[in-house]
Amino acid sequence: RKTLSKLASGTEEKKMADLKSEVVGHKKLFALWSRLLESHKVTGSFLFIGPSGVGKKKSAWAFMQQALCEKNQSQTGEACGSCANCRRVQAQQHESILFIQPDGAQIKVEQAQIILQFLKLRSLSSHRFVLVEEAHKMNPAAANSLLKTLEEPAEGNTFILLAPSLTSVMPTIRSRSRVFHFQPVPLEEIKQAKAVPEWTLEASLGRFNLLEALGTSEEKEFRNFWSQYLVQFLTSPNTLTEETWRETLKNKEDLRQGVDLWLKLIRDALFFQLGEKKSLVTLDLSVQLQKLSQIPTAQLQQIGQNLIQLQREMSFNKDAVLSLESLYIGLHQ
Repeated sequence: RKTLSKLASGTEEKKMADLKSEVVGHKKLFALWSRLLESHKVTGSFLFIGPSGVGKKKSAWAFMQQALCEKNQSQTGEACGSCANCRRVQAQQHESILFIQPDGAQIKVEQAQIILQFLKLRSLSSHRFVLVEEAHKMNPAAANSLLKTLEEPAEGNTFILLAPSLTSVMPTIRSRSRVFHFQPVPLEEIKQAKAVPEWTLEASLGRFNLLEALGTSEEKEFRNFWSQYLVQFLTSPNTLTEETWRETLKNKEDLRQGVDLWLKLIRDALFFQLGEKKSLVTLDLSVQLQKLSQIPTAQLQQIGQNLIQLQREMSFNKDAVLSLESLYIGLHQ
């Protein structure tokens, strides 16, 4: 019984500390990284590209655990999940890993200096990693101070840079990095890993941060409010005369997320008209969706184009309230 107890305990420990087992999807990337570890080709800069919530950071920690695992001496196969190195990586306390996040809105030159000092220290392991979250926020001074190190890294030193897109990363960083693209996780794989309502699965678009947010009462309230506001905006000729509408749109982040939801609703209304109900991602907003689907197809398509243009204008900090006002007047002339 004591032996069985130890075996059970060991299995539980591995489950707790094996980070790869917590990652959903990205099997092809892990297979590629395993081959790189086997051939000792992990020195340099790795650029992990993909939208937020698809598992870039979690995958990075799992990859580093695999590289640093004490029992994985041949650098093939999986991390054991139970050795001291695996446990320190799991706790994000390994001495061979430096984790950098933006200081406020940027990654500053002072943080780049911390990276350079870290890489000068004597390493006790064959691999040393610098994990940089939101690497696209690195300011020019910080990036420039790291260019030589990125171009000619010491053997065993690996940068893992996380960013949402290639275009968001400075060309000088991009050109010195090997790029790995993270796609949204297939919905079937998410479904196997998590028991969630079907509508949240569809609406998550393969992103776990969205999936988690969709289950909160705040998110449900937000979706209900903005979907109802869209119906009012499109169908009521008196919206601009109400004193509260400008106050509603003052929070830029809420407005950005609201417009994102509006585009999904317009898309779903068009699918609804075609009878393609399996493609809908706003099933929780069925009442508003049915009202929107009564708007003529050509008008819905034009509204969708206008909202896409509004998104572009918002990205350039153009006054979104004025843009919405122009859109509203055009709809109700």
